[in-house]
Amino acid sequence: MIIKKIYPVGYCNGVCKALKEIEKIKKSSNKKIYLLGNLVHNEYTMQKLLKDNITIFDVFPKDYKKIIENFKDKNGIVVLSAHGHNININNLLTEKNIEYKDTTCNIVLENYDKIINILNESENNIIFFICKKNHPESSIFENIENVYCLDIDEKKYPKQLNDKQIYIFCQTTLNKKMYLEFATEIKTYYKNSKIIDSTCKYLNLREEKIYNLDDSYTKILVIGSNTSSNSKTLFELAKYYKKNIKVLFINDEKQISKDMFSNNDKIAVFSGTSTSIEEIDIIINKIKSFF
Repeated sequence: MIIKKIYPVGYCNGVCKALKEIEKIKKSSNKKIYLLGNLVHNEYTMQKLLKDNITIFDVFPKDYKKIIENFKDKNGIVVLSAHGHNININNLLTEKNIEYKDTTCNIVLENYDKIINILNESENNIIFFICKKNHPESSIFENIENVYCLDIDEKKYPKQLNDKQIYIFCQTTLNKKMYLEFATEIKTYYKNSKIIDSTCKYLNLREEKIYNLDDSYTKILVIGSNTSSNSKTLFELAKYYKKNIKVLFINDEKQISKDMFSNNDKIAVFSGTSTSIEEIDIIINKIKSFF
């Protein structure tokens, strides 16, 4: 049996940043830590945080305001997740004099800054933001004038804006091919619209490794959470582009059984950007233990 990790695997830079901030707080302060939303989309990682006596408010971004307004622990510190959130949340935390740490991914922040700069350049500018419905990143643009959040699955967009200059962005964790397909459709209608490559380059690299994987492998293992948009995307891509290879989606070692594998297997291991190397190694070692 051959099992090979197809790099990059494990946490992306954004997730590493968020977890490092948690560790900094733990080392420098005795304050109780509260996570507003899941820090990352991965149960294994979140369970480890719970063991550290960290309280997690597992709610959608639309409910953040209610949580903050009812927050009572004046000696606590609120940590905002890596996925992003509406700027009004920061303002409300400051207004309530609640200490907080924002761990929003740098790539998400860069795209936000680009969008705000475009909107400030002219009242005629419009943003089409393509995203997964209810993904936290889309909440960044709630109530921002001239930003339209478009569901990648529905593929619907307004068609009465011919006198406007349209810029097309997307959620950083969308599959690049899917994004460009929808964006190109929009550009066919709005000839002067501009497509901005706003997908995460680190996730793009993982997707490219799937496209370029050779056919000598007998199985592809995608390790990640069912709540992780990019993990599920990697799984769907592998199934679509590698039809001659058995593709398995694993989010827990308990899913693994001996009858899923053979000693002659050559297995390629991929992971979502919220999956830890520790979790990947646990799953790989369990497979190896069968043979």
